[in-house]
Amino acid sequence: MNIHSMKLIFLSIIFFLMLSCQKDSEIIANIDNQLIEFDDFIDHYKEFLLFTSMNDNLQTRTTFINSEIDKYLLLNHAELMDFHNNKNVRDEIKKAQDQVLLNNLYENEIENKITVSDFQIREAFRRSKIELHARHLFSRTNEGVNDIELRLKNNETFENIAKDIFIDEQLAESGGDLGYFNYGETDSDFEDAAYSLKDGEISKPIKTKFGYSIIQIIDRNIEPFVTENDYQLHKDKFESFEKQKLLKKEIITYTDELVKSLRIDISETCLNLIFENLENLDSVLDCNIIRFEGGSWDFDEFVNKFLFVSEKQKRQIKDSDDLHQVISGLIVRDAMLQKSKRYITESVNKKLEFVKNQTIVSLLVDEEISRELSDTKIEYFDFVNKLKSDAKIIINKELLTSFVL
Repeated sequence: MNIHSMKLIFLSIIFFLMLSCQKDSEIIANIDNQLIEFDDFIDHYKEFLLFTSMNDNLQTRTTFINSEIDKYLLLNHAELMDFHNNKNVRDEIKKAQDQVLLNNLYENEIENKITVSDFQIREAFRRSKIELHARHLFSRTNEGVNDIELRLKNNETFENIAKDIFIDEQLAESGGDLGYFNYGETDSDFEDAAYSLKDGEISKPIKTKFGYSIIQIIDRNIEPFVTENDYQLHKDKFESFEKQKLLKKEIITYTDELVKSLRIDISETCLNLIFENLENLDSVLDCNIIRFEGGSWDFDEFVNKFLFVSEKQKRQIKDSDDLHQVISGLIVRDAMLQKSKRYITESVNKKLEFVKNQTIVSLLVDEEISRELSDTKIEYFDFVNKLKSDAKIIINKELLTSFVL
């Protein structure tokens, strides 16, 4: 053997040893030469613990690493099937990734600017110790609730009015009685109004996300013993809850302002035509119906956008005004997604990749189960175990057991 050959062998051995050391310290699992890096594993594992409230121990770590391996095997199977190029799969991936981008936009432009005062947190804590018994009268429109208010002023009873306005038999027969509810269990505007009332007091019309309500408090149950120590123990939970309530309201304000700035103009003739043919849009003649600040949609573009409207949203379209709101929402969503691009970071790209893989796995399992399997749980594990039996899997057990969070 010449010196050059010996040198090449020596360098190969050194490279192998260096690679082995790197894998020992940075790779926690190897599935058919696809590597799960320790840093990625830790990031996902911490999120898993936070989401499930499970304790960190060897059993939890083993369960989680096995679930990560399952995910890798399912993704490999999906790739062999060219599953991600299925149109339905692509659409679902886009929906999931768009939501990540929107959440990141809200975080940067709204959530990071929200502060909750100690007074607000204490008020939330106080409410959590009070259970209210209330009834209400409801209308979807401002005109309707004003009519209800006038009837009350003319001394009509909750019982008589409820029989006229409620389709729900229980509400109609009980005078709109909602029973008892606690903090965080109703619409936030409804809750704020209810907790501000005294027993027996009737509110003015209150606008909620569902419509308009007039509320009366019947009675309340109050927890008698409340301590400062109890408040301090639960302060973080109530601060988080109040911040989420404020975030929802600020998102509505943010959206309303964006709608105004876009100056959306939709042809009334085409809007009515589309509403009449929602079940068969192919029958609608091509028309340029939508214009807004900075752009417009022709009919084909509208149809493509409308594909992303959920079946639930479609069922809620009762007239052309509802359709106008849905289309405006799609335009605003597009504008927000454009704005979200300025906040894309490496961390956001990782989230986008994560939800993409999560969506592929979820849809793949649904398809395999609906097509082939009967007993969902048992057959799912049989399916995954077959994939495992065909794969070479190595877990770095020493690293799995020894790392410290």
